[in-house]
Amino acid sequence: CATVLAGNQIALGTTQQGLAILSPDRSMHRLLSRESKLQNNNVLSIFCDRDQNLWLGLDNGVDFMEITSPVSTIFPDGNLEATGYTALISNDLIYFGTSNGLYCAPWSLNYDPLLPKPFQMLERASGQVWSLNPAGKDLLMGHHDGTFQIRGREVLPVSGIHGSWLFIPLGDGLMLGGTYTGLTLYRKEGNRWVASEELDGLKESSRIMIRDREGRIWVSHPYRGVYKVQIREDRKSADVRFYRSGSGLPSDLFNYVFRINGKAVVAGEKGLFQYNPQSDRFEPDTLFASFFDPELRIRYLREDARGNIWFVAGNELGVLEVRDEGIEKKIE
Repeated sequence: CATVLAGNQIALGTTQQGLAILSPDRSMHRLLSRESKLQNNNVLSIFCDRDQNLWLGLDNGVDFMEITSPVSTIFPDGNLEATGYTALISNDLIYFGTSNGLYCAPWSLNYDPLLPKPFQMLERASGQVWSLNPAGKDLLMGHHDGTFQIRGREVLPVSGIHGSWLFIPLGDGLMLGGTYTGLTLYRKEGNRWVASEELDGLKESSRIMIRDREGRIWVSHPYRGVYKVQIREDRKSADVRFYRSGSGLPSDLFNYVFRINGKAVVAGEKGLFQYNPQSDRFEPDTLFASFFDPELRIRYLREDARGNIWFVAGNELGVLEVRDEGIEKKIE
């Protein structure tokens, strides 16, 4: 069976291979099968509704395919379907960090669905991957087993300190890493990254960490509070100041720190807070006051390259769009 789709695409139902969608030039665009969650591969009838989505009458059952959705599901590890934690495009490769390893493929907007899947698990990168972080022309990978340098498809060990979460560039060939047990400095020597020092002063799990435009390091722990970290000149230790409910935050729990417009913004158990260096306390953030209920728990904030602020609040995901209008910025 077959039907014509928007943009002069053609959908073909087959008896053994599922649903094929052809581009206007009749090359294969997508191939949807049991691997893509169809109930079976025998497609007996197709109906395209007014929203340009497909209804399929199968040999056994009916399936709905929301082919107009901008969201796709990618399983780089095939049927293992591990949890995805991080993804990054770098040097014409796309990397996927999952709970069972690091996968990569040549970066392309379109892959031929008739060819074998392009994803390859990188050697020496099996196991839990937490983050991928640009480091010049290389990447630093945060992994359960330590820190690794990624150069193309090559995986090079950097540090065996267990539980490497993420990294922040400090300049002068230095990176600061958060681990299960505190903070570690990494230094670029030639073309290799090496572990320099485990910093004294903070021995908490440092999974959530940012650097503000004043150079202060902020670490938050969801079940402790917020730490301000200033690395000493000897690069071996740090001065640490701890903030909790007595420092302007509503609670000791569920405090997450994010970098917005160069500043540290803390999402607390309810509401958003900004650090006031004059009083050395946290105060309600006035920028967000007109957009969010002060009782609302903000779970995630991310500023993109255009200055827009993406958020997760409660069960909702949204974006505050920032637009330049002369000397002012307008937020919708």
